[in-house]
Amino acid sequence: MPQYGKSQPYRQNSGPLPFAKGVERIVAVSRSAAIIAAREDTARLLKMAAGLRAETAPLAAERAKKEEEVARRRRSGEAGPDWQRLQQRIDMGRTTFFEIISGLDRSREAARVREVTAQNLTEATAIVREAQRKGDVPSA
Repeated sequence: MPQYGKSQPYRQNSGPLPFAKGVERIVAVSRSAAIIAAREDTARLLKMAAGLRAETAPLAAERAKKEEEVARRRRSGEAGPDWQRLQQRIDMGRTTFFEIISGLDRSREAARVREVTAQNLTEATAIVREAQRKGDVPSA
């Protein structure tokens, strides 16, 4: 009988335990099932992604068409000389719309465009607030 508190000599394993092969089989089957489930999940996700791409493709095409129309008007000068120069720089890859509106583009033209945009937004906000005050437009 072993005495508690005293270390017991190490017994060398006399071979696999009788249930080890059953456990190994269960683990192998579980791994296979997990792999199959992961592949099925991946296939479902890929199918969903393809469906979303198909649904959004027309929207992306429409957006690209609108962006090209805006760029065309800027190139022609319809949006003013500042935008005309900025669009030329966009076309040459020297700036981006994001850089212009975020302030990363520090050119005089970009600064003027940001200033005019801020003024327009302030005026639009005042118009909407006045319409909401009168009840002409629902408030948020």
